[in-house]
Amino acid sequence: MKWHSLIIAAFCAVLLLTNSLVGQGIQWDEEILVREREQREERFRHSGREIGPAFRVVGLEDRPRMEKTLLILATQARLSVIERADMDWEGTALLVWSSEQEFMEHTGFRPEHIFAAASPQRMTIWINEAAWSRSSPGDRQKTLAHEIGHLLLGSFPGGQELPLWANEGIVMHLADQWTFDDHAKLLWAHLFGRLPPLSELEETFPRESAAQSLAYRMSYAAVATVANAQGDEPGSVRRLMMRLSHPTRGVAFAEELRDPFVREGWQIATSRSLGSRFSTGVALLTGSTVLFIFAAILVLIGFWVKKSRAANRFQDEEDEEAWSESLTQQDVEDIYGEPEERWKSED
Repeated sequence: MKWHSLIIAAFCAVLLLTNSLVGQGIQWDEEILVREREQREERFRHSGREIGPAFRVVGLEDRPRMEKTLLILATQARLSVIERADMDWEGTALLVWSSEQEFMEHTGFRPEHIFAAASPQRMTIWINEAAWSRSSPGDRQKTLAHEIGHLLLGSFPGGQELPLWANEGIVMHLADQWTFDDHAKLLWAHLFGRLPPLSELEETFPRESAAQSLAYRMSYAAVATVANAQGDEPGSVRRLMMRLSHPTRGVAFAEELRDPFVREGWQIATSRSLGSRFSTGVALLTGSTVLFIFAAILVLIGFWVKKSRAANRFQDEEDEEAWSESLTQQDVEDIYGEPEERWKSED
């Protein structure tokens, strides 16, 4: 029991420490952000390209430090998008800092990302101050990169004509928003035949959280299939972006993705890229995560069985002690015999 108590105490201490760190938030060092931005700008200067002032902040005139931080994060996100797309937009985009009410009034819809929403037509990204303060620095930069990707994609005609699944899937590639967990959950959906059809993701995504997340994952996988057909490496959409940016062919290609026969072909190709259901099931069931969960369950079952046996032994001892105390002298003699007889039998 002593070791069990120590393990439980250590586990609780780790939980408390983690909760404290999450509650306080991990603050990025501004100097590190500046250094990373300068390194990326230096790489672009060596490539013969210029990095101009791409953003203007509105709503933080009385908070210069916050304005500077926002510009640093936005510039970092923009540079990462430029690297992945190998292209940039012309002009200046607005970063509008707003209250929650102003944010909803300006966007006119519930944004798919908690604290930011982009309008390529207005070259504007609205930022919800309340949600921003609750998010982590990593989430902020990823979400800014996602919205900046929308601005870039919407800056040429082909990007404006894309179905929603293609638009979001491309932007997820530009923002590098894909994890092992996303891939595993997509495989589980494929295993049970729950991949959403692209025809249902043309204009809107589901509002329910789990269904919406699956729609984003399906969009990423479908775009990966389309990009691969254009000659892009896994995780890249450079050649796909190049095709969409063409003044005339880009619009035709985007409209082609809406064609029911073409769309069905991409649906089938995406499903095949995930493997057969049998191979997917084998891969998932033999994966390290599943094996770890199985081992953890066995450990918990063993601990429960051991604890139950100990509790039963303790209860039996208590019951026997209570029974012994309830016996009268006559009961003892009836059970064990007279004292003299017991001594004789022992001799």
